[in-house]
Amino acid sequence: MSETGTGAVPRFSIVVPVYKVQGFLRECMDSVLTQDHPDFELIAVDGCSPDRSGAKKQLAEPAGSRRVSTTSY
Repeated sequence: MSETGTGAVPRFSIVVPVYKVQGFLRECMDSVLTQDHPDFELIAVDGCSPDRSGAKKQLAEPAGSRRVSTTSY
């Protein structure tokens, strides 16, 4: 996931919990993804929210970024 292209592990992992944040998730993700530091990954943890804030749906657009991954529990 590292942006260095070497396949190395990113220096920083930013974990964002996704639960009842439908109105804020896109803004949060955009804010994280526009950081100046190039060596990080964004991990969105989808907690099966009752609203429509599912991480995979919200992150479909910036999924081209190799920095982003989602997980559900």
